Amino acid sequence: MGVREPAHGPAERVQPPAPVAVVLAHGRPQFLVQEVDQAISGYNAEQSRLASLSRARSASLDAVKLASERYERGLTDFLNVLDAERQQFELEAQYVISRRRAGVQLVALYKALGGGWEHYQAVPPIRTPEPAIAAAARELNGLRPVSTDPGLSQFQP
Repeated sequence: MGVREPAHGPAERVQPPAPVAVVLAHGRPQFLVQEVDQAISGYNAEQSRLASLSRARSASLDAVKLASERYERGLTDFLNVLDAERQQFELEAQYVISRRRAGVQLVALYKALGGGWEHYQAVPPIRTPEPAIAAAARELNGLRPVSTDPGLSQFQP
């Protein structure tokens, strides 16, 4: 990126290493750094929220247990038990949503760091298993399948 003067000739341009050249060619190094920073902060924020919701879930379980015990002893009505259970279920739903968001943020972080989720190769077709009796009968008769495609049922000796 700079200019250097070799001892034996005119000024020549120094080529940056390949990864730097790619970033410079796209002209987006600042954007890439911001994207990584945003992904890290998003993931950290979701992890913090997940820890907070985990503590709240634990407290709501205690509240349900306490409300149930008080109801069984006749100290309160059933409405308090229902309210404690409602709050517990709401926290459970928020916790599940937060776990999903944490996963999404982790994927965003991997992508920002240059990773990807490409599908490199297709899964080969899996033959449907044959019953043991049919396979043994074919083997005894010396027949073998012509094709590995499970939809084809052609056999040859």
